[in-house]
Amino acid sequence: MVQPRWWSLAWPGLCATLTGVGFARFSYTALIPFLVGAGEVSATQADYLGAANLAGYFLGAWIASALAQRLGSALCIRGGFVLTALGLGLCVIPGGFWWIAPWRLLTGITGGVLMVLGPSFLLTQAPPAVRGRIGGVIYAGVGLGAGFGSLLVAPLASIGPAWAWAGLALGSALSAAITWTRWHDGFAGAAPGAIRHAKTPITLPLLLGGLAFAADGAGFIPHSIFWADFVTRELGRGAAIGNATWLLFGFGAVFGPSLAGALGDRIGLSRALLVVFAIKSIAVAMPFVFTGLPLLAVSVLVVGALTPAIPAVFAGVVAEQVPARDQARLWGLATLGFGVAQAAGGWAFSYAYSLTDRYQPLYLAGGAIEALGAICALVAILTARRG
Repeated sequence: MVQPRWWSLAWPGLCATLTGVGFARFSYTALIPFLVGAGEVSATQADYLGAANLAGYFLGAWIASALAQRLGSALCIRGGFVLTALGLGLCVIPGGFWWIAPWRLLTGITGGVLMVLGPSFLLTQAPPAVRGRIGGVIYAGVGLGAGFGSLLVAPLASIGPAWAWAGLALGSALSAAITWTRWHDGFAGAAPGAIRHAKTPITLPLLLGGLAFAADGAGFIPHSIFWADFVTRELGRGAAIGNATWLLFGFGAVFGPSLAGALGDRIGLSRALLVVFAIKSIAVAMPFVFTGLPLLAVSVLVVGALTPAIPAVFAGVVAEQVPARDQARLWGLATLGFGVAQAAGGWAFSYAYSLTDRYQPLYLAGGAIEALGAICALVAILTARRG
């Protein structure tokens, strides 16, 4: 039976986000307590390793479009898969902080490349009628990666962190293998020597949406890096509960993009962006006030659902407002802003933890940053109406 066209475009993108963000970044959150428990790194060093990955993501987003113009999107995406698997595999060697740090940086770079080039490469080929559906499937890979990562990390890291790193490397290599033939430069998108067109101007509503997207890059850092260690050690609930609640992040992230896309179809993508930002700001801040297990579960589930939902909805906004030939460039700029905010936020939050030795206040700060994103989304809507 022949696969529907939309699915043939969606599943390679799902593998790209699963590998570049799910395995390479979010799975590390569940690994932190085991690295600290094994004595390979201190708690502060573990947090800085997470920040190094975010810094790499910024670099990857920065260079992705330029690399695609020189080498072609297909080669860059394939290289992103291969280097992600290599970087995770090299972390198997128990060399401590200074050995792991460059490989966390590398997997951040490759994750940025995969997130910029993978979705835009596929969405420019998608018919408008199914673009939202395809985007929802593509960004569900973030949740699948986080969920599979947690399921892999918990049993494997209990044997030793090296086993967890090896499992993540193997998962990345399998994703590369099954999608290898799907990436080729015979479609729209960046190819070597592509004809250059006049650049689409960035309107004020689009700029405000990009600022909101950047705010999200920093706002949910306490959940994406510190969560498992926060629940395991600071709240004293143990590694089993820490990883079980983190699994909810991945579970929510699987369904969040599709639900947000359905909301966008009903009320408009710009309004949907405002709604998800408002909800996420509350969910991020909840652990500052509530530390009971049921409300912690609600917080991490909702943040997990909305983490890939925001890029999925904003990618739809970009697709509505920008010609197909320029979507990769503008999506790259938006991802670059997101990466800058994540890199700066990752180091700032890690430094704040090194000063206070407490995670809980960081969740209030993250919620405030997400609220700023909601304000930017609201002003973008009002500005578009006036325009």
